[in-house]
Amino acid sequence: FGTKKDLVFIVHGFGQGEHSTMLIDMKDAFLEKIDCNFVIVLWTEGAKKPLYNIAAANTALVGRQIALLLKKLTEEFPDTVSSSEVHLIGFSLGAHVAGFCGRTFTLITNKTIGRITGLDPANALFTNSGVHLRASDADFVDVIHTNRGQASRGKMGIDKQCGQVDFYPNGGSRQPGCSWFSVGCSHRRSAEYFVESLTNQNCKFVSYSCTNGLQDSVEACIRNENDQSEMGYTSKNALGRDAQMLPTNKRPPYCKVW
Repeated sequence: FGTKKDLVFIVHGFGQGEHSTMLIDMKDAFLEKIDCNFVIVLWTEGAKKPLYNIAAANTALVGRQIALLLKKLTEEFPDTVSSSEVHLIGFSLGAHVAGFCGRTFTLITNKTIGRITGLDPANALFTNSGVHLRASDADFVDVIHTNRGQASRGKMGIDKQCGQVDFYPNGGSRQPGCSWFSVGCSHRRSAEYFVESLTNQNCKFVSYSCTNGLQDSVEACIRNENDQSEMGYTSKNALGRDAQMLPTNKRPPYCKVW
């Protein structure tokens, strides 16, 4: 546990656990590329299938427990752990866990954590709830939308902006290379894009806002050359904010120059 390094938490989604490919890939990418302390939050029992509604309710409990842990760490190890250097990354329901953590931490310490990354935050039971991940939950909140839409239409990601910068690769609804019948493919792609932003040193996920507003496809976007960002790990350092669009390839490497 290194002194004054970023403290990164990764929080899985519904039905996932310690053997999740997403968790393993994320861990390997961070430990190889970033000098940080890395924690995997395993709430496997609380997120287990088939009871999604129970898992959704548990997001608040898990988020609050992480906040209490962070409070204890920052108080007992002030020279090692700083709230401004905490980065929570949550996939699907895990994104809302991160949101609850951020809000609770602020409530009990009057401080904010440094960053939350939401990877296609889950829509079911959260879209109209008012307790989904929000832009105010950390100093910087970035969100990658890859399967936005209504749960009743088979979409898994929330269809509203939740961050200070929200990325919509390929329009943010269905990702290239994912068939209509491949359940969860587009949803999982949010995590795959983030991992590649760490591992692919030859290409950056450059994004732009659209002068004609958020579109359902990148082709319809009239890009604003003065409002550029970068999807993934380095997005905090880019200037662009609000809704950002970009294209990707349909298979790895996903990063595409446009």
